[in-house]
Amino acid sequence: MEILRSSRDEARAKAKALGVGHRLYFLDVPENVMLERVRGRNENLQGSLYIDDHAFELFKTRFEPLGKDEAYILINDESIR
Repeated sequence: MEILRSSRDEARAKAKALGVGHRLYFLDVPENVMLERVRGRNENLQGSLYIDDHAFELFKTRFEPLGKDEAYILINDESIR
């Protein structure tokens, strides 16, 4: 799975075509916090995707940074305490 600008643009276009709103959340937290939370979620999946450490590392390499013109809601270490 790649998280490219083109895939985000496609998702925005689909939402617009359906006449629904959308939100893009950008999680700007330290990597160790992300991994800790993924591991914690893995302990109680409740229908979520299991992500092991290898998959976590792989997903990180497939993320294309947000463009300056992409609107998003910032979630950082301060906003999740």
